[in-house]
Amino acid sequence: MEVYGAVGATLLVTASVAEWSEAIIQQDIDFAELDEKIADFAAAAGFDPLQRLPFLIEGKVQDFPYHIIDGSKLVAGGTSHQDHLAASIQVSAGTTDATLIGFYSDHAMIPAGSTIRFPLK
Repeated sequence: MEVYGAVGATLLVTASVAEWSEAIIQQDIDFAELDEKIADFAAAAGFDPLQRLPFLIEGKVQDFPYHIIDGSKLVAGGTSHQDHLAASIQVSAGTTDATLIGFYSDHAMIPAGSTIRFPLK
């Protein structure tokens, strides 16, 4: 793991998940298709893909772009994805093991064999 100077992060969105349901990802997922595939997995697990939903993906990622939002650079009142990107450090990982934690919203490359988990209903 490379460290880029003094870096801090704050996670402002939280969820309390007592137990996760899971499914094995059977085919590689390209980054451009990630949102759609998370929605598909959520729907298959009985969730409404139009609602915000916490997710956790474990496995290898390849050339996965990600960003870390610097809240001090966020424009006052900025809540859009574009606002967050403008106030972020953007990085791309090579091939590495990863745990991706996030909230799906219909408003993110995951290869086959990775695990995706959702809260148990």
